[in-house]
Amino acid sequence: MTDQLIKTFLEATYNTIGAPLIYRSSDGHIYDRHPYFSEDQLKLFEDRAEELLVKLKDLSSEKTCIMKIHPSLAMTGLIYNPESGEYFYVGPVASEAAKKDILLDYLFEMGLHSQAAEFYLDYLMATAKWSAMRFKDLLILLNHSLNKTIILPDDIPLAESLENIDHVLSARRDFYRKNSGPPETDRALVSDYSQQLSLAMLSGNVDKLTEMLGDVNMVFSDMEYYTDLEEERLTGYGSIYGYERMAEYAGVLPEIIGTSKQYYLRRISQATSVVELRQISIEAMYDFTRLIGENKSTKTSDPSINKAIIYIDENIQAKLTAADVARAAHVSEHYLFTHFARETGKNLSEYINEEKIKKACHYMAFTDHSLAEIADFLSFSSQSYFQTVFKRVMGMTPREWKKAQ
Repeated sequence: MTDQLIKTFLEATYNTIGAPLIYRSSDGHIYDRHPYFSEDQLKLFEDRAEELLVKLKDLSSEKTCIMKIHPSLAMTGLIYNPESGEYFYVGPVASEAAKKDILLDYLFEMGLHSQAAEFYLDYLMATAKWSAMRFKDLLILLNHSLNKTIILPDDIPLAESLENIDHVLSARRDFYRKNSGPPETDRALVSDYSQQLSLAMLSGNVDKLTEMLGDVNMVFSDMEYYTDLEEERLTGYGSIYGYERMAEYAGVLPEIIGTSKQYYLRRISQATSVVELRQISIEAMYDFTRLIGENKSTKTSDPSINKAIIYIDENIQAKLTAADVARAAHVSEHYLFTHFARETGKNLSEYINEEKIKKACHYMAFTDHSLAEIADFLSFSSQSYFQTVFKRVMGMTPREWKKAQ
């Protein structure tokens, strides 16, 4: 096809499906139909396409299609023709269950600067109508267009799966044992669903846990459960101990943790099938998440201050003002200033700055963003002010902190 025909096809496809699209021709030329982006920004999406192509080739020499569901519930997919070397890369698109703040973290982590990330976020939220099954249907159609074959939904592998969740939690337990404190987990930094589920637990967020499990229900049918009962039983024990450590670091009382732990350990020891063990592990996941959530909900004795804390956490990237926080908590600014300090031991500004610096540490440790980009993303007025606040909170400059890590 000529360049003009390819561009016409991409435009028509984009207008029909409403999803960003990249096409690599047999001669290696890249064509794209992504909304709004410059060439430098589009290169980030092309890099993601190449990464997904490598994963597809590693999985199977026979598969022509692969799908990835990021913990933010952003979905991408790649359709490949192994004979010609052509591929389509589609996405990211957002699930109907996606949350705005988590998607913004995902875009920033991907490498988009603050303004571009917020701009594309508006597009994602406006088109957040995708279910995992609907996205698979789109990949099936694109695969037919490229490879002239029809594949089934079950023929599309996931770049990540849920099958290692217990091992992730067990590994987290080992990490806790070797370190003085828990890892500073952040939803922008998690790399797969297993860790995202763990983050929902650490946050005490039962609704998010339910949402994650519900949105990826289709994945469970593809999972290969352990056939060895005793191996699965050991994995179940590891899960409970992992949940225990999460609850401990969330500040749940030891006697409350102990009661739940012993209950589930006893049930695991008496289970007679792999399926039953899996169900017990999921039940325990919900139970410990509720314990953590109840503990967090009583962080202060003032419900209005708890609302303020939740608002700050969910909007930490924004330029937070006392008026914004007071409005979210349904109190006056005077009440907020007085009672926030009384309940938390810190004034409002100190608390917000400490939370922003915690977030900054995550990005410094796990992304390649510059200090200027991080400062801008977290709405500091300047890089120099960011560095001043960082040193006040952490006792060292950002570069000293990074070197120490």
